Amino acid sequence: MGVKRHLAQNYAGLATDDEALRLAIQPEISGTFGKQDPYSTINNAGMGLFLSSNIIRRLRADMYLISGSGVLHVSPMDTTSKALDVGWPGTIALVTVRLDRGTEFALDLMMSEFRAQARTEVKARTSANEEHRHYLSVYNYFGRFADDKKEAISYRDKYLLPAVDEGKSLVIDFNDVQTSTHSFLNALLASPIRRMGLKAYKRIRIINAPNDIRETIDYVLDDNTSDGADDAKYE
Repeated sequence: MGVKRHLAQNYAGLATDDEALRLAIQPEISGTFGKQDPYSTINNAGMGLFLSSNIIRRLRADMYLISGSGVLHVSPMDTTSKALDVGWPGTIALVTVRLDRGTEFALDLMMSEFRAQARTEVKARTSANEEHRHYLSVYNYFGRFADDKKEAISYRDKYLLPAVDEGKSLVIDFNDVQTSTHSFLNALLASPIRRMGLKAYKRIRIINAPNDIRETIDYVLDDNTSDGADDAKYE
């Protein structure tokens, strides 16, 4: 039926197919829905695309997911999307792997590592929801090099600003992200910071961020509040 139509059974308000594809590669999101589904009790539900996308990145390969009018490209560097002029009614996955002669990898160890990573992310997301926070894994949503300003604006408008308006705090996780540009971070966070005012220093929690990303976020915070502060919370 296509990813967007499938996810719409449990996630209302998905505007585009590429947005649905980005959501589907998060762990335990695209699981089966409905009692009539014979796979609804299997604990692997919602893990396939998450595991596949992480294996792709580790092997420095490429994966293209096509569903409806959306295309999602998962590469070792980033995750990008675009819309097609003509849609596809179901879903297609194209994977290209280039292995040098003699290349070896332990798939079972990779799977164990990625499952542990998924459990950590799901726990953080669940905890954030229970504490009235919005959780974002930058790596899983945008890739290792987070620099797509257009996608940052799309995510901000779709998720961050509504979360801020609902009084939620934001948890932004940069685990496994190597670099992120000022334009990306400014597009993602400037508007939420302005809506929060000085409370942004308490309500935006940045975790697992490299020093250069932290410094850039500090600049964005200072630049978008009327008065700077030095008590932003980091881990």
